[in-house]
Amino acid sequence: MKLRLGGTLEIGDPLLIAYGSAMEFGLFAGYGRGTIQYYTPRGIIYQDEHAKRKGTKPNFYKAYIHGSNTEYRVAKVNPEVLHNQEDVINYEKAIEILKLENIMK
Repeated sequence: MKLRLGGTLEIGDPLLIAYGSAMEFGLFAGYGRGTIQYYTPRGIIYQDEHAKRKGTKPNFYKAYIHGSNTEYRVAKVNPEVLHNQEDVINYEKAIEILKLENIMK
């Protein structure tokens, strides 16, 4: 599936996702059954910290968006769209975790 805004996707690409009447920032996780799947940076960090406390490997949950117009509701963006310092820190930490877990290069 090719997005209308941003083209093709690779694991870890930053996305803006429109759903309901809101918009969310995420990291591309893959495709599945007509969906675009993504991780949220806060979710990645939470699962990593939780796994470390339990001494296990993190299990990153994927959110997804589906429907007949999915390619119009997701845009590949540049991470510079983040202007809140906390969001920038969470994004950078999430990318680092995904690389350490060999989920992205």
